[in-house]
Amino acid sequence: MTSPPAAPKRRPRTQTRQAASGTLILTDTVQALEPARLDLPTRLFAGAVGATRGETPAHLRWALGDAAHRAANRAAAERLIAWAPQRVIFAHGAWFRDDAPARLERAFAWLLRG
Repeated sequence: MTSPPAAPKRRPRTQTRQAASGTLILTDTVQALEPARLDLPTRLFAGAVGATRGETPAHLRWALGDAAHRAANRAAAERLIAWAPQRVIFAHGAWFRDDAPARLERAFAWLLRG
């Protein structure tokens, strides 16, 4: 009998940081879907979970904020902010063109407190 595979760590998944251009690319942890580009059912769902506000959607907060991994995920979010990127590009939605570190702090505020 074999053991089940270990559960993956739930942590912010950073695709890449391009230091020379000051660009950070995030895959899922922050989403800023543009409501005008979504069909109605998707727009309603995305709005309900917070995927249109440039923050971490509710379903990802649940996964990233669990007690077992919260400290590691908080440290990862702090590291992303400390990089002070000039811009942040997301796999999902509009990007942060200006004031990226402050906007990242707002996006991860739920994880950084407590």
